[in-house]
Amino acid sequence: MGCTSSKTASSASSKNVAAASEPSQKAEVVAAFAQGPDKKTLLSVPASGDKHIDKKQEVSVSWDWTSEAKRVFKLADKDGDGSIDMAELAKLRNSLQLAETMMGDHDTNGDGVLSLSEWIAYIKLVHDFSPAACKAFLESCEKNVSSWEWTSIEARRIFNLADKDGNGYIDKAELANLRNSEHCAEVMMGAHDTNKDGRLSLPEWLEYIKSIHEKKPAACKALLKSFEKHIAAWEWKIEAERISKAMEESVHRLFRSLDKNKDGKVVASEFLEFLRATTGSTSVTLQQAEKSMAFKDKNKDGALDEKELAIACEGVDAATLAAWCESLEKSAALKQRCESLGNHNTNPTKSAWIGWFCCHSHATSVDEVHVGN
Repeated sequence: MGCTSSKTASSASSKNVAAASEPSQKAEVVAAFAQGPDKKTLLSVPASGDKHIDKKQEVSVSWDWTSEAKRVFKLADKDGDGSIDMAELAKLRNSLQLAETMMGDHDTNGDGVLSLSEWIAYIKLVHDFSPAACKAFLESCEKNVSSWEWTSIEARRIFNLADKDGNGYIDKAELANLRNSEHCAEVMMGAHDTNKDGRLSLPEWLEYIKSIHEKKPAACKALLKSFEKHIAAWEWKIEAERISKAMEESVHRLFRSLDKNKDGKVVASEFLEFLRATTGSTSVTLQQAEKSMAFKDKNKDGALDEKELAIACEGVDAATLAAWCESLEKSAALKQRCESLGNHNTNPTKSAWIGWFCCHSHATSVDEVHVGN
């Protein structure tokens, strides 16, 4: 009889221990997975088996946690195959270790992925323990997925900006401009060019950016912004050099058009033709040309060299200079054709008239001049 009572008491005691330990084990299961991004902070999960939650922390019982769980599942399922694989789960949990543990415990059919039903079952476990913890956990998961998703998009955009030749790689020169330092570019290339082909591929670049993002997302975001600024400064420098070169070429072309006798200087009579061509007026006089040229003649030698002409053209864009050159070249070619026609014509009066008319009219070619017999 005593033995029976002892057994009964022992049995009751065991049941009480089991009953008491069940919520504790459940709490441990939830706590094991409901960790924050720093892998240390629990998301409102009690440290013991006590289910008591401060009412201020608890969410409304009407919260549709299943819809939220499904939405986050779709965000995590990047390839849209209806399941979350290990790589996707690692991004979702912001930890490969947590992802492996979670996959091992909740991939019930052992196929190596989490189906929607397996995911919902896990979220239900967290929700049944604490709706507040469930809400915080789903928000954390969404932040992890969305944060890297944004960062990866930005990283790809910066990669494409840096890849100036569009060959799908960032070479050392492009990387030096991206980093605004040849030394930093060499160090980075040595550390992240995994196949040692002397350039960074998109996967190598994304792996580098991800390594920074996983340590500190805010720092990664700031780094990408600094890269974009470096690229913009580089592009501005290239554009400035391009404009400078175009201006230099245009000024040189203009000088050659004005320097008719090729003596390396433009005198007043040559400058006069420039004024008439650019203003479209034949009434400009030599005196006016001399006066205008005097302001540009820095060394006061009575002529303009190419450097003085370049200074005089400051503030004029390359397109305008090109238009001036075309006008002068067209005028010179027309004048040459008129003179050539005059030299081969047997009628001197007619030849002289044609030459004068071509040079001083708006005719664009000799063919437009009609002279009666």
